[in-house]
Amino acid sequence: NIKLETLITSCKETIKIYQEKQVDLIPEHFYDLLQKLNEKQNFIELL
Repeated sequence: NIKLETLITSCKETIKIYQEKQVDLIPEHFYDLLQKLNEKQNFIELL
Protein backbone atom coordinates (compact mmCIF):
# COMPACT_ATOMS: atom_id res chain seq x y z
CA ASN A 1 0.00 0.00 0.00
CA ILE A 2 2.70 2.46 1.00
CA LYS A 3 4.76 1.58 -2.09
CA LEU A 4 1.79 2.16 -4.38
CA GLU A 5 1.00 5.51 -2.78
CA THR A 6 4.65 6.50 -3.09
CA LEU A 7 4.60 5.50 -6.76
CA ILE A 8 1.48 7.56 -7.40
CA THR A 9 2.99 10.57 -5.65
CA SER A 10 6.11 10.17 -7.76
CA CYS A 11 4.04 10.00 -10.95
CA LYS A 12 2.09 13.12 -9.99
CA GLU A 13 5.28 15.01 -9.19
CA THR A 14 6.82 13.97 -12.50
CA ILE A 15 3.76 15.15 -14.43
CA LYS A 16 3.76 18.41 -12.49
CA ILE A 17 7.44 19.00 -13.27
CA TYR A 18 6.80 18.41 -16.97
CA GLN A 19 3.89 20.84 -16.90
CA GLU A 20 5.87 23.48 -15.02
CA LYS A 21 8.78 23.26 -17.44
CA GLN A 22 6.34 23.16 -20.34
CA VAL A 23 8.27 20.31 -21.88
CA ASP A 24 6.88 19.25 -25.24
CA LEU A 25 5.66 15.75 -24.59
CA ILE A 26 4.24 13.45 -27.21
CA PRO A 27 0.48 13.68 -26.45
CA GLU A 28 -0.04 9.92 -26.67
CA HIS A 29 2.73 9.36 -24.14
CA PHE A 30 1.36 11.97 -21.77
CA TYR A 31 -2.17 10.60 -21.90
CA ASP A 32 -0.79 7.10 -21.40
CA LEU A 33 0.93 8.31 -18.22
CA LEU A 34 -2.31 9.88 -17.00
CA GLN A 35 -4.25 6.70 -17.73
CA LYS A 36 -1.74 4.56 -15.82
CA LEU A 37 -1.86 7.00 -12.92
CA ASN A 38 -5.66 6.83 -12.81
CA GLU A 39 -5.56 3.03 -12.91
CA LYS A 40 -3.17 2.96 -9.95
CA GLN A 41 -5.36 5.39 -8.00
CA ASN A 42 -8.43 3.25 -8.67
CA PHE A 43 -6.55 0.15 -7.58
CA ILE A 44 -5.51 1.75 -4.28
CA GLU A 45 -9.05 2.92 -3.61
CA LEU A 46 -10.24 -0.68 -3.96
CA LEU A 47 -7.82 -1.88 -1.27
